[in-house]
Amino acid sequence: GYSTVRVETQNNGAVSPCFSVSLRLHRVHAALSWKSRVLTAMESRAFAFRLRPGEDLKSGVIAHVQENCGSDSSAWIVTCVGSLTRCTIRLANAEAGKPNDVIELDGRYEILSLVGTVSPSTGSHLHISLGDKDGAVIGGHLMGDATVFTTAEVVCGYSPGIQFTRPFDPRTGYPELDVEMGNQHGRWMRDLTVASIFFSLGCLIATKL
Repeated sequence: GYSTVRVETQNNGAVSPCFSVSLRLHRVHAALSWKSRVLTAMESRAFAFRLRPGEDLKSGVIAHVQENCGSDSSAWIVTCVGSLTRCTIRLANAEAGKPNDVIELDGRYEILSLVGTVSPSTGSHLHISLGDKDGAVIGGHLMGDATVFTTAEVVCGYSPGIQFTRPFDPRTGYPELDVEMGNQHGRWMRDLTVASIFFSLGCLIATKL
């Protein structure tokens, strides 16, 4: 956002220096914003796959993440649709030292949503919402034993060099998410910063020519 720019004109109709400088800064800002959007899109990647009847949803997701990202990388669920014939979920009744209620569902359920983070080496945290034949919805923490009925179409995203770890948090009594930046990502961010500085200087010089 920019403050209101005061425009002054000289007798010959030329734009005053104060407006000219503001216009240059606006052009630099627009160019940097475009560059940032392109680099952000390059940093995050995505892949999609389908799990077939009889496959397990959770283990299938973890296996595909490991195959596409490597054992040292992590991913997140972008979207998922499909159906299950059974599923074990943990309900929302958690306190440190008090286990949640765990239920086993057996029937036909539509997958309404699947969200969470996946790390083959350090653990995953997935939540699922399911709809039954009457339209009733139930959801919770996906424990496993989730058998695909007809299909499960999954899209995952990831960023190379970023890893999700799960150190134990004594405040909750559970392993909780911690995000680590690998050396590759750190070098990438350093190079991006240097490139952005030179790009900004180049734009400022170009506007003065």
